[in-house]
Amino acid sequence: MDYSNEFCEMCFQSAELQSLKDSIPTRKVMMEKLSENKFCSSISETVTDIYFWIPSETQLQRLVPEIPEAHYFNFLRESYHSANTEIPLNIFKSFEQYWLVFVMLQRFKKIWNESDWVKNTSLEDCSSS
Repeated sequence: MDYSNEFCEMCFQSAELQSLKDSIPTRKVMMEKLSENKFCSSISETVTDIYFWIPSETQLQRLVPEIPEAHYFNFLRESYHSANTEIPLNIFKSFEQYWLVFVMLQRFKKIWNESDWVKNTSLEDCSSS
């Protein structure tokens, strides 16, 4: 499980992800944002402006059950988006981060710009065939 500041910030910044928390019937890891780049685990079970869910790799996979796994593996080897020619494997640092960016792109058409989720303006750059 990824508890890094990067992953916590990515989850914290995604209202879309947080809205899906209750759709996953397994145990949730909740975190609290204390300050900039400072997080700690929480006993809260409710998403608020400071409490948020950080999903496991398995939980993230359950959010895109209709998408073939091969599509995910193709995604990891392609340019992440038009402004960044790096592949996700070189940008992100954990399986949870890989799956989160994949879920956000597939379900919400958003990409991570290192500080926030933004609408992807060129889907053809990161879509897999």
